[in-house]
Amino acid sequence: MRVTLDAGRPEVFTAAYVLGAGGAHSVTRHSMEEHLHGETYDGRYIVADVKLTLPCPPECGRIIVGSSGFGLFSPLPDDRWLIFVNRDETDTRRELPSADELNALLNARVGADVGLHGISWVSYFQMHKRATERLSDGRRFLLGDAGHLSSPLGGEGVNAAFMDAADIAWKLALVIRGAAKPSLLASYAAERGAADHHVLEVSDEIHSLVLELIAMCKGGHTPSLPPTDSAQDRMATRKRSMLDVSYVGSAIVGQAGAVVAAGPSPGERFPASGRLDGTCHHLVVFGATPRLDHFRARWDGLVAIADAASARFDPAKAGVPDGGILLVRPDGFIGFRAAPADETTMAALDAHLATYLVPSR
Repeated sequence: MRVTLDAGRPEVFTAAYVLGAGGAHSVTRHSMEEHLHGETYDGRYIVADVKLTLPCPPECGRIIVGSSGFGLFSPLPDDRWLIFVNRDETDTRRELPSADELNALLNARVGADVGLHGISWVSYFQMHKRATERLSDGRRFLLGDAGHLSSPLGGEGVNAAFMDAADIAWKLALVIRGAAKPSLLASYAAERGAADHHVLEVSDEIHSLVLELIAMCKGGHTPSLPPTDSAQDRMATRKRSMLDVSYVGSAIVGQAGAVVAAGPSPGERFPASGRLDGTCHHLVVFGATPRLDHFRARWDGLVAIADAASARFDPAKAGVPDGGILLVRPDGFIGFRAAPADETTMAALDAHLATYLVPSR
């Protein structure tokens, strides 16, 4: 592809791949003739990077609602906060608010003095629920807001962008090294496309809930969250934390042997992946496993073998209570599960890897 960079002095060069992370006005997306389809939420908003004296839990976002709207406070490094606040319906001016004006607006929304000061930047803002039809055309890949826009009230936009990056990074690295087939890159749009639409749905639920709470306050009622039980709370927390993201159905996810209901399924996140060292695939072995020497030689440098007993991984929590193997991808998701690990299932694993990786031998 011929790419032109223009940062004051145009520079033209040839690139095999382009990662477009340029936000809502992505040049890469425009070059693909893709559009962000969906809707724009009602209302006008202000976003700013500020300091506050309002006590807020560290490393925790907070939304405060009242009869006139809301204030969203999201922590940043160095005791700074990213804040979102809705503008008055009659406020149509183009000039940006001063620190005193923004402080007064936030005070009115939350019913307390937030002590806003030290503005780094401030901008007007609209909230969207939009996504492209394609995140990739095989050579160009859209990440973050370039491919999907969600309500910041859900708090998932940046995290979804990081997961986009984690998904394409390991795949592109292997392809560029010649260790994987170029067809592996097709799985990016399939996996992240479904996951990012899920993010939009969860963010939309939270956005709607905040508006409902504001309407309760405006109507003179005391706002209250819908009743839940512990199981629903856990499920809701997993959704908001994006721990329920699943790539089940992906072409590079599979299993062999018995289907086990307990534990994470292939395509889901391996909860203990943070205890695996390195950036390659890992084969986590639970119990005696045949053909390991053959497997190690064939996939040397691409798949590291980890003994579950030495690492103290719980087989029941891994979904292989009676022994087996888990293939954990570089992004921490389970790419393959076999239970038990025998000649047949190990051959199935080998065939699965050969669909997208280039074996060492």
